[in-house]
Amino acid sequence: QGNLLSNRLALGLLELGFKRDDLLCVQLPNCVELYLLRLACEKAGLLCLQALRSLRHREMEHSLGLGEAFGVVIPWRNRGFDHWEMIQEIKPHLPALKHILVTGGEVPPGAISVETLLRNPIETRYHPDYLKKLQCSPSEFSLVGHTTGTTGMPKLVELTIGGVIYISRWHNDDIGLTNRDVLGIIGPAAHGPNIPAYYGAAQKAAKIVTLESFDAEAALSLIEKEKITVTGIVPTILAMMLEHPEVDKYNLSSLRVIFCAGSS
Repeated sequence: QGNLLSNRLALGLLELGFKRDDLLCVQLPNCVELYLLRLACEKAGLLCLQALRSLRHREMEHSLGLGEAFGVVIPWRNRGFDHWEMIQEIKPHLPALKHILVTGGEVPPGAISVETLLRNPIETRYHPDYLKKLQCSPSEFSLVGHTTGTTGMPKLVELTIGGVIYISRWHNDDIGLTNRDVLGIIGPAAHGPNIPAYYGAAQKAAKIVTLESFDAEAALSLIEKEKITVTGIVPTILAMMLEHPEVDKYNLSSLRVIFCAGSS
């Protein structure tokens, strides 16, 4: 199913006018579409800039402009913030930006619905091997990350597929990941300590469960409910979970690895 849906997105992006090496910026919370779009970009030979959902007008305008993004994928609204309105306000300063794609069942007028692209059986009009001539090779840049911009604007970092696969394979070996593991993505999926889950889980056919937006009690509940064995988090999130007044009521015995990054 994931292969079919990512193929549909890849073909849909190409029919919108995306060409090889064009950049698509994806600013989404933890969700299935985040994974599918990454794969779709790889299959269509596009660059995928995975932007933290916390970036706002100045950081997004800078990142989209620096990468000369041809398109951007956003939720309409998330956690009380209107991403569509933000893109509309900065779009006049981004001459390369042509398409705004929106996830969810309801999209604003003028947006391209990701859900509609996922439902469209576009693959029936193409040869099964059509995307193979376009897909990125392991040595090509396909992913673009960004720094957190502690004192300035984010810097963009180009990543090869082969490099990311190697790093995630190293993490898999380090934590002894197997297909019996359940990886919990509690913080932002495509950044920091979630590399083992976001990139490495598929190599071992391990299950992934995600928390769309962090909440300490929701995270503790997810670990218990899904019997999560491995999770990647940052110290702030870990502290909030440990200090939650009802932490002791949750059964966290399934956890065998907490992959923590950011500070000691």
